[in-house]
Parts: sequence; C-alpha cells; structure tokens
Amino acid sequence: MRSVGTFAIKHDQFQWEWQTYGGGSVEGRDVARVRTFGEVRGVEQLTTPYFTRDEATGWQMTSVDACLLGAEAMYRAPMRNSTSETVELYGFMLLSNFRRPN
Repeated sequence: MRSVGTFAIKHDQFQWEWQTYGGGSVEGRDVARVRTFGEVRGVEQLTTPYFTRDEATGWQMTSVDACLLGAEAMYRAPMRNSTSETVELYGFMLLSNFRRPN
C-alpha cells in the first residue's frame, strides 16, 4: 500500500503525500517521482503541494500515480477526527503485490 494524498472535505482541498511527509517516507519518495514527472511535463497539479478542487480530483491524481507507479488498484479511505463521527478527510492509496491465497 502506498499513500498518495488526502482530500479535505470541508475545504475541498487535495494535498499530496510528498507535501505531508516531505519525501522522507517510502510513500513520499514514490509520490515524489510523480511530482518529478509533472515538473518535466509541465503539469501543474502534479507539482503543486495542495490545491482546491473536488473529490473527483483525488481520484484523478491517484489514477495518474497508479499508472506511473504500476499499482494494481486504488482505494479511498474515510478518515475521522478522534472526537467526531463526521468524516473529515479521505485518504487516497495505491495497492499492489496482491497474492493468491493458498
């Protein structure tokens, strides 16, 4: 599993994982490769740490990552504040290396 980024529902804002962890985590380094691709190709959304859009943008950015990083599937996880039942964020992730059960 690789984390791509998060989407803040209240602010309609997507934030890349490389912005959150500064490229220090494995996930941050992988997603930083996507940022480099955006720099070379001139794709602003791949190089901007966070930007205002809608939830569909989270799926689109995750799709780009899945293609560039060779993931097999994508997942969106709801994330709640520990003091609230309300979903505040969606975490977007890539899944790969599936194994057949014995």
